[in-house]
Amino acid sequence: MKVPSSLAIAAAFAASSVEALDAKFYGINYDFRTSQWGGCKDFHTIAEDFNILKEVTNNVRIYGTDFECAKSVIEAAHNSGLKVWLGLWSEVGTAVATDSFPSQNNALKELVNRTKLINNDDILGIQVSSEALYRYYVQGPGKTTGSNDRHGIDTVLGHLKTVRSHLRDHNLTFPVVISDIMDMYTKFPELYDEVDVVAVNQFSFWENKTAEEGAHFTF
Repeated sequence: MKVPSSLAIAAAFAASSVEALDAKFYGINYDFRTSQWGGCKDFHTIAEDFNILKEVTNNVRIYGTDFECAKSVIEAAHNSGLKVWLGLWSEVGTAVATDSFPSQNNALKELVNRTKLINNDDILGIQVSSEALYRYYVQGPGKTTGSNDRHGIDTVLGHLKTVRSHLRDHNLTFPVVISDIMDMYTKFPELYDEVDVVAVNQFSFWENKTAEEGAHFTF
């Protein structure tokens, strides 16, 4: 049975409710970039970050896959006893948005083919996009063309199937998902059958909810 994995994959990679100050978060998003515009932290910096993060979580998630950056993240995470949820940053290609899936997927395939870092023990799962459907159907051309416009959904489903096929060919069985807002799962219910786990991004604070209301509002 597939259920929304808000704890494992939500945009905050959200924590389960805590009763004590020493409780750990389920997972935390990790940004390996050196700035908003890109770059990659060196291995030593990533390792230092993870030595701190391991005190508050057992899992980290990244949003994009560059070969060297992702390699450093996975190696440092393994050394710190952390597991990694991988991500590919992709878009639905338009006149103003370039889909970076080909380069991101090539980096993933290199990691699979050239290293032993991508395995069923250290990797929790992978998302092939994060809110690509939202950006296309809410902010982009799909805002006017609506759900009859299959370009967005077919593109992202294609990414899902491409990644999953390569992983399964290498006996990698961790979940492959499309991470997006709940409205996209409502608009395209076929997503429920296509993904391995339902991955929903939910930011209750953007809905003007208090911390006390957040979890209830999400579910």
